[in-house]
Amino acid sequence: KEDLLPEYAQNTEIVLMLQTGNLVSDISAYLAQYEQVHVSPPANAGKRQVMGVEYKGRMSLPNPIPSSDDIGAYVNLSFTQSQSDTKYDFESGEWVDAEGWVETGDIAPLKAHFGVNLPVMDFLNVNVRGRYIDGRTPFLANTLRNTAKKDYFEAYFVGDLSVAYKQDIVTVGAQVYNFTGTDYNHPGDGDANAGDGWEENPDGSMNTSVRSAGYRNSLIPQPLQNVMFTLSLDI
Repeated sequence: KEDLLPEYAQNTEIVLMLQTGNLVSDISAYLAQYEQVHVSPPANAGKRQVMGVEYKGRMSLPNPIPSSDDIGAYVNLSFTQSQSDTKYDFESGEWVDAEGWVETGDIAPLKAHFGVNLPVMDFLNVNVRGRYIDGRTPFLANTLRNTAKKDYFEAYFVGDLSVAYKQDIVTVGAQVYNFTGTDYNHPGDGDANAGDGWEENPDGSMNTSVRSAGYRNSLIPQPLQNVMFTLSLDI
């Protein structure tokens, strides 16, 4: 687009790293500011700003199991606020002044990741991980931003488990992803313009006479509990 102006960005970040005993901490705060933001359809859509703080910690603990390496643990916490001074008008299909700051969307305000790694002697390793993702508002131009049907991006917790057994040159592994069986969605990418205008028939089948608003998914369902086994040889 010939009259499209360049986008400008300015980032400010402060990072503090600490080590107290067997705990290593990484604490950071940041502010990202954008002007003449490029959007789709091609245009300059005002200003955006993202503010946040993060904490990353990792530590090792003595393992009570004889002849075993230390237990490892980590935790990552973050708070993010993303705002825009423009919004998408779904009736006109254009970006307009929001008359103040509004939530940009797609970014969870609160996120927490943590995990524990437990070695058992020299033949077994157990790793447990979990993540909590706060509820999200759809992106400004995601068609679901303009719906009143339901909240598609509620807060959720997902747990993963990995076990590895080693004997001589053979290692057998089992990974259980989403062992909590959490049913959750991710926001769609790109235009995310499919929306939720579809309808079901009384028998549960899809009403093919009612079409979605576009071709790009507004939400992406994520896998429920699933298991994967691995076998590796060290030769």
